Amino acid sequence: MQIECTACKKSFVIDDATVPAGSFAVKCPSCKEKIAVRGPGAPKEPQPQAPPPVPEGTKAAEGTLAPGSKSWERLVRDVSREVLRNMGVAHLAHGSMDGEEDFERERTALVCEAEPSSFETIASTLRKMGYAVHHADMSQKGVEMIQKNPYALATIDIQFPDDSEGGYKILQAANGLLSARRRDLFAAIVSADLATMDMNSAFILGANLTVSKNDLERLGAILTKAVQEHEKKYQIFHQVEDELEEQQQRMA
Repeated sequence: MQIECTACKKSFVIDDATVPAGSFAVKCPSCKEKIAVRGPGAPKEPQPQAPPPVPEGTKAAEGTLAPGSKSWERLVRDVSREVLRNMGVAHLAHGSMDGEEDFERERTALVCEAEPSSFETIASTLRKMGYAVHHADMSQKGVEMIQKNPYALATIDIQFPDDSEGGYKILQAANGLLSARRRDLFAAIVSADLATMDMNSAFILGANLTVSKNDLERLGAILTKAVQEHEKKYQIFHQVEDELEEQQQRMA
């Protein structure tokens, strides 16, 4: 879901899975004015009606895109395969990158940070937590890497030398991923301008957590607890993905 602050005109992309039902207001992390948000339950635009099903025992014409036709069944298989691939249900492995022998989503983190001392502190903490660390020191590089690779975790500073608000663009790229990919990514804002566990700002910016740079020495403990809560929250989604994978393997 994309929302816009009517005061400062900044747009923010929020993960649909985090939006509560009904109407509510949140504080803009940039200008501090209130933003009215309409959650699930608001009237929806009329949806186009699906084509009528082919009567049982009736064979659809060859080449006709209708339920029961060969073209329809082929489309269902192709779409299912592509959705599963983008959801990361199948094993994900990529070639070497930044010195890593291979890419495993479950153990790989992206640190979007231009300040060398902050990067070293964050990277050291993440390695102790068992992550392989990739580094983006420019905002555009961060956007490209987060779109290309299914990271398990990303820490994102808001400000970069090439773009004072580059972190917003990286977060928007993350929130533009398919919902299953976004659920698997734990995105933490690391900023000198935000307090640790500022859930209002995290929600508006589309992140899972905010961490103040003043608290980097406690980053390990903060992330460990937050990631555990995140994984518990989405455990049911991973169970569904496993079932889809088994179903796809039976169809293959």
